[in-house]
Amino acid sequence: MIGLLAESAVVLCGKDVNSYIGGDIAIEARPVLTTKDARFSAIATNTTRANTVAFIGTYDGRLLKAVIENRTAGFLYRTLEIGGGKPVLQDLELDGTGDHVYVLTPSSAFDWIQIAGAVWQVPNLIQRGTSLQSKIFRRSLTVG
Repeated sequence: MIGLLAESAVVLCGKDVNSYIGGDIAIEARPVLTTKDARFSAIATNTTRANTVAFIGTYDGRLLKAVIENRTAGFLYRTLEIGGGKPVLQDLELDGTGDHVYVLTPSSAFDWIQIAGAVWQVPNLIQRGTSLQSKIFRRSLTVG
């Protein structure tokens, strides 16, 4: 019978769903970057040359740029104040080329141009009324 279990069947929690992510061995990890004064609210990563660059939004309105050198080492490259104390929302996105990072706060949207993974131009405030579609963000948004 489909959909019915025999009385003697035992279903272990988690064994009947998520079979691709389930397992008996725990994932272990160690941070490659820690901060004493920031709680992370969003992250987007891009690989450039031999390193991974992480753009990290914080709950107090900063955008951190970090270089992850390997599994055990990383360093903070730059910090930008963008949110006026308001959190960076989780919709932190890189475009398909990795040249632009789009940052949302509760009241603003910004576009940074990343040149060769090292230099940022001054942020461009995206104009009010601009509609940002789901290609960039997970949901449709109109900057108010």
